[in-house]
Amino acid sequence: MNYKLSKFNYYLPASSEMEQRVYVFNTLTRNLVRFPGTINTEEVSRLGQNDIDALYSMGIFVDEKTDEIEVMSTYMDIKKYEQKRLYVTIIPTDACNFRCIYCYQPEKAAIMTEGTLEKILKWFERNLRYYDELSLGWFGGEPLLQPSIVLKLLSRIHDLCKINRVAMISSVTTNGYTIDIDLFKQLLTNGLLYYQITVDGDETTHNLQRPHKTNKDSYGRIMQNLSDMKKLPHRYRFEVGIRINISGSMKKGTIYGFIDKMAELFAEDKRFVIIWQWVRDWGGVRIAHHDKGNLVQTSNVCAEYIEYAKSKGLSVADIVSTMTGTDSCEAYYKNGYVFNHDGRVFKCAMCLGDEKNNCIGYIDDNGIMRVDSSKELPWLTHDKITGECAECVYLPLCYTSRCHYSMKVRKSLKCLEYKDLILPQIERMIEKHNYHVVGSFE
Repeated sequence: MNYKLSKFNYYLPASSEMEQRVYVFNTLTRNLVRFPGTINTEEVSRLGQNDIDALYSMGIFVDEKTDEIEVMSTYMDIKKYEQKRLYVTIIPTDACNFRCIYCYQPEKAAIMTEGTLEKILKWFERNLRYYDELSLGWFGGEPLLQPSIVLKLLSRIHDLCKINRVAMISSVTTNGYTIDIDLFKQLLTNGLLYYQITVDGDETTHNLQRPHKTNKDSYGRIMQNLSDMKKLPHRYRFEVGIRINISGSMKKGTIYGFIDKMAELFAEDKRFVIIWQWVRDWGGVRIAHHDKGNLVQTSNVCAEYIEYAKSKGLSVADIVSTMTGTDSCEAYYKNGYVFNHDGRVFKCAMCLGDEKNNCIGYIDDNGIMRVDSSKELPWLTHDKITGECAECVYLPLCYTSRCHYSMKVRKSLKCLEYKDLILPQIERMIEKHNYHVVGSFE
């Protein structure tokens, strides 16, 4: 069999000590390989059959006749249509107690009724048995403005998962203001183990970027809640992602000082992970009323802070995962749904205002999902990949992590925004020895 090197191989830059390419990362399979010498026809021809077979299995080598775009599309479609995993995001309310300057969502204040809650539970009772795993998300608005609704749904769904032997992974995106230690313990008890809470720097910066509607100091309340979580013994298993949105108006010294404070509180506690983002135009009308200087054009701004946070002992999340097969929201999957507070079913949790393109159906009084197939189909169609995208080494990383609403509805295809952060993440894999060693020629 004749082979070729995959077009999705990312070659690390040559080191200063040895001008050779010794590490190769495949962006489709997410495998990282270390070679003992240069990667060229002469050297590769000296590999033994076991090494060649290993490189085939890891996607570094492919058959020379292989259409890699078709292989990637097939691989991604298998993920899209996987039958045994269910992705559901529930929105208990679209109300929010914050007025963040970059928020894209319109101002609303609807709350899920008891009738809608029961419809959703009936749907789970009917359907959970057909799955092995449930990825259950909570979003808003601010979902924990309605803790009784979240707890009732969560506890019942958690019980149904146990009865049907379905593994449940539950997460919530919350501003962290209302999640005191008592509520946190109740959520943990019912299986909600993953949290994203945003703190945009120090007190002054956070309160300017993420003002509470009535409390001038939301920062103090959130930090107290985080500190109380930290005090829980390690038998309490959870993960809190502390998200920091870097804006153009933030000063470097202030950010470094905030990292130092985070390190004092959370260094070495692996239950707390820093999530770095940068403020850009996420849509909506609110961002237009603020200084465009707040917007940041590139992920490069995060790179130095990521390295500094690591040096201080903080855990840092990969923005684009180099370790998992796909990095997508529920909108990508056939079995991916957003249950709105009114019982309607959407594909994307970020654009609920676009009912025409995003709403695909509703849940009726008997717990049956009534889906308009003509509305659902555009979200599931195979996307033809051509032009520069077809030749891009980053394509597999981009394909599922891109915004599916922008791609499917707006027909807008943006280049992967996180390219600058991929190399540092691969370097972290090398530091942790998360790679395969192939070949013994030296």
